Amino acid sequence: MKAWFGVATVGIFAALSSAEASAAPFFQDNFDNCTQNCVAAQLAAPPGWAQWYAPASATVGGTTHYDGEIASPGRNGTGKSFKTWRAGSYWTDYNGTLLYSFDGSYDNIYMRYYVKWPTTMDLTYSEAANLKLWRLNYGGGPNEIYLNITGEGPSLRNDGLLQVYKVSNSSFVTILDNANLRAALDGNWHCWEWHIDLSSGVLEFWLDGINKYSASNWGFVGGTFDMMQHFSMGNSFSGTWQPEWEAMDIDDFVLSTTYVGPGETEPDTQPPGRSNGSPSGTLAAGTTSTAVSLSTDEDAACKYATTAGVSYGSMSGSFSATGAMSHSFTASGLVGGNSYSFYVRCQDSSGNANADDFPISFTVDPAGATDAGTGLDATISSDASDLPGSIANLAVRGTTTSSVTLSFTEVSDGAGQPASYEVRYSQPPLSWGSATQVQGTCSAPLAGQSIGATRTCTVEGLSEATSYEFQLVAFRGTFQVNAVFGPLSNVAAGITDSSGAQDAGAADANGAGRDASTCAAGASCSSADGCRHGTTNCATGEAVCENLTNAPNGTSCGAQGTCQEGACSTCPAGESCASIDGCRVGVIDCSQTPAVCGSLTNRPDGFACSGGVCNAGACKPLASADAGNMCGLGTHLDPSSGTCIADTVGADAGPLPSLEAGCSCSAGASAAAPLTLLAGFLAITIRRKRLRR
Repeated sequence: MKAWFGVATVGIFAALSSAEASAAPFFQDNFDNCTQNCVAAQLAAPPGWAQWYAPASATVGGTTHYDGEIASPGRNGTGKSFKTWRAGSYWTDYNGTLLYSFDGSYDNIYMRYYVKWPTTMDLTYSEAANLKLWRLNYGGGPNEIYLNITGEGPSLRNDGLLQVYKVSNSSFVTILDNANLRAALDGNWHCWEWHIDLSSGVLEFWLDGINKYSASNWGFVGGTFDMMQHFSMGNSFSGTWQPEWEAMDIDDFVLSTTYVGPGETEPDTQPPGRSNGSPSGTLAAGTTSTAVSLSTDEDAACKYATTAGVSYGSMSGSFSATGAMSHSFTASGLVGGNSYSFYVRCQDSSGNANADDFPISFTVDPAGATDAGTGLDATISSDASDLPGSIANLAVRGTTTSSVTLSFTEVSDGAGQPASYEVRYSQPPLSWGSATQVQGTCSAPLAGQSIGATRTCTVEGLSEATSYEFQLVAFRGTFQVNAVFGPLSNVAAGITDSSGAQDAGAADANGAGRDASTCAAGASCSSADGCRHGTTNCATGEAVCENLTNAPNGTSCGAQGTCQEGACSTCPAGESCASIDGCRVGVIDCSQTPAVCGSLTNRPDGFACSGGVCNAGACKPLASADAGNMCGLGTHLDPSSGTCIADTVGADAGPLPSLEAGCSCSAGASAAAPLTLLAGFLAITIRRKRLRR
């Protein structure tokens, strides 16, 4: 293996702006360890490149080659190099070259690479020809810099000049005359290095460490480099290559903010430096998604985890934009009042990965949280049919002095799989946005197990003898990243146990309550509200009600209440109620815990609900493209009354348009698909013509 920084996995061409100059090479590629998309078999390119241009293969003399290959051997007979193969009429255009996109921050670059051109490789032609070896686009417009071998015929090897062409003033400038060019096309490896500074107008060239050209009057329009449109061979206009396969070889690329020169460089052993993590602090109320980003001091690939201490190789969180020096992804499904942390590690092209976390942490203002009926702070589809299911039977099934056991029926995640769940709690009354995420086996994300199964879990860390309310929501996706939430569940209530038994009354004839002389050990007793029953213990001199159990749910208590899980609740049994979205109605059933809206029936289709109208017992938005006719055939929604009324037959608009000549569709049918296909074909054709300028 060649002594080298490492293999490029994030792009060949990269450079710091002149304002960010440092004193050492910062990027390189020796192609040795390419394992992905290493031949031009499809547009997908090796890591870091945007694409292979015009991938193809051909067979000449019984040997098949792709027009572009990264293959053995490389320089010095070891490793690999980038090879562009040519023979006969294969290929006289950009075939097999690589396209690279800059990130918009580079205006001053040194590009050093080694080239080997076999002595038997030559293009013959009958007219003027330009063989472009690379093309740089800059300044966000039609500003281009070409490196060409330009000739008047008949042989580029014997007659060509190495020239740079600047499109802005349509000028060719000779860098090497034919004698010096032929000396560099002698079948040996030669070091080529270019310096281009868009801000100062400097262009320089070194061949094997000897300066062959230097000028500062190029008058570039400024700006930064946009892309390397192709590298490293293409656009000969017309002509024929030698009859047998030959390849131009490129190897050992280095980019620096200072001159590099021939030879090798010291191995890179340092992982990427990370900075400028964003966002931080508290995001505005109502924020449901945000861009998470950071910068590195070299090209790198970054990942993240939502817990600290995860190694780079084990991280599953991916950045949608990474590979250069700027990295970002969008975190969605954010909820008001929550805090979020993403722990980032990056790896450079030499395989050096960070061993420590770079945390990016922020909080969403709780004032932005919403509750059931208006939608959760999350990613929610406009079609209610694909949301995770709604849970209406969340209940408290047991208590201790510091915990509460909950139960509910598991639902679908809207995509056919068991949903996951987030549970929150507070002292009454519960408001989802300000409620606290629970601890214990109910903590989020609580993974689903089986749709329709009864699920229990325990909320821990609660205070003794305290009333609490609980609520949950089902979701799919990754919690705090891209989760899609369903509706909020019903609210369940419960009271944690007291560490002291309930007093059945003082055993003192002179005091209030039971007298000791009348205390009947083992007699039935109850709590003050009548919702817990036990037996009397007189051993301490006071009548104490022990071994308490909950009275049946629905047992009358107080003035107009009923018992619910051992506590008296003023549950309005039998009163009218409705589902969360208002599209199903029923009566309150206090025999369940907590009380539920039972005996539900659908409201009429078209009944107004929050954000839309009812359809088949569910609220669907009016703007939903797939909601269909909410009111059924022959009717429509009357906005003023919120109900469905019969359609009115209007005047005849006349016959449908007739079939036009050349249209294979039926009259009145949409021609969007063929028009879209034609537009796409034209766009591709125009772009290809632009690329071949």
